[in-house]
Amino acid sequence: MDLSILEITLLDPTGGDHLVGHLFRYGHAQPNGLIRFVPAPAYVRNPARFTLSQLYLGTDEDGTQRLLSDIAAAEFNGLRAPPSRTDTRGPLRLPHWFQNLLPEGAFRAHIAAIRGCDEDDYFELLAACGTDLPGAVRALPVNNASNALMQRLVTQDQDALEASVIEIPLAEGVSLSGVQPKLGVNLDAQGRYVARTKLDEATHIIAKLPVVGYPRMPEVEHLSMHLAGLAGVRVCKTSLVPLQALSARHSYDLGSPDPDRTMFLAVPRYDRDVPGRRHAEDLAQALGLRPEDKYSKSVSYAAIMLLFLAIPSLGESAVLELLRRLAVNELIGNPDCHLKNIGLYYPDGVNAELPPAYDIVAHHLFTPARGHALYLMPKGVQDEIQETSQRKIEREFRQLHGREPGANELPRAPIRLLNPVTIKRMAQLLQLPGKLLETTLKHVVAAAANEWPAAIDASDITPEQKQKMKDLLEEQPAVQALRRRRETSRSKASSVPLRPQ
Repeated sequence: MDLSILEITLLDPTGGDHLVGHLFRYGHAQPNGLIRFVPAPAYVRNPARFTLSQLYLGTDEDGTQRLLSDIAAAEFNGLRAPPSRTDTRGPLRLPHWFQNLLPEGAFRAHIAAIRGCDEDDYFELLAACGTDLPGAVRALPVNNASNALMQRLVTQDQDALEASVIEIPLAEGVSLSGVQPKLGVNLDAQGRYVARTKLDEATHIIAKLPVVGYPRMPEVEHLSMHLAGLAGVRVCKTSLVPLQALSARHSYDLGSPDPDRTMFLAVPRYDRDVPGRRHAEDLAQALGLRPEDKYSKSVSYAAIMLLFLAIPSLGESAVLELLRRLAVNELIGNPDCHLKNIGLYYPDGVNAELPPAYDIVAHHLFTPARGHALYLMPKGVQDEIQETSQRKIEREFRQLHGREPGANELPRAPIRLLNPVTIKRMAQLLQLPGKLLETTLKHVVAAAANEWPAAIDASDITPEQKQKMKDLLEEQPAVQALRRRRETSRSKASSVPLRPQ
């Protein structure tokens, strides 16, 4: 019988392991194959349970227990993906929360090659990475399942079954999201960055590698994170390390870089701690969306802020922190703050907090993309602001040229966070004082205008990249307005006559 079972556990901050439930695959070669997550009865009944996800929390304890007991709900079940090259029926996907745990891009191909499975054999990939998944969750094979467990999972205690054998996790099986070349490594006593060699150890550092065709990508991200920190954002620590210090096998084409001069970016993981781990999830998981929906137009940043306000441990401070990050993205040219680049973590294992910012990169140095990855506000409000901004552009054109604009003669009005109209509407949606949002954003703009140019000049990116970053900063209307106000203040101060002695 084609039944495979993974035991899902959570490591608490002290290193203790707690059973959360079981993820099983049954009859995956059959048209009615099934992948389902079934929470363990003891986990369901425990009001002091460690949090797996916001997705699995009700509004109160009774609601949480009802939700966790409803195993037929969409949140617990995977569906078939469209047919693929290797599976004409379409591969069985994991439930969305677990699908988001899988490695992405070239790293997924690397793990699949080592495991000897297809890239769309999602259950097998999860098993391969089971001891080094994001956060504190683990997925461990159950190869001697009792009849009682099998019957409870698949048939709700109605029929006898026999389980298949699942391979143990890979030592190389580390799950990292994102398509940029990266590895999970640890720093050894000799100062080398090495892959893990034991199944019971976790990787504590993400090594982000150089990218062919993207000059100085590690240096650009290092600088971007530094600039964000200068503007008041709480960021992950990063450091640039010579490539020769990396002693871990990988399958990436790095364009034959000179290891003596080429750097990679080392980022300590905020979801790792000694002796335990810190559980974490991204917003795609918390909202129950597929990984490929990370750019969903049905979710706005304002909706995320409303979610933060509804979670007592997050609240207003998390809203203002996200606001600072979005302002930095606008000033730095990072249009890639999608749902997997915003996360939650659980330092005490239960209560959600906003972790340090990660994956802030000045992408405008490599791509013409502009704006934000998600809508700033719900689509109806977004469209209304867009129309208002467009009408303003049209009025300015008429005043300047004395005629109506021709077809395609006007630029599309950008939707900016750093815009008084946008800030006012966002404050109304969030029911927060507009002055609070305005002041938060003014501090970001002032810090960027004051401190970024010197930091950019002192960085290791190319001269062309430095100029492009400074040009983008000075093109921002909020920065220009700040410079004008300061110039006006200086002019007024210099024109005031001195009092006679």
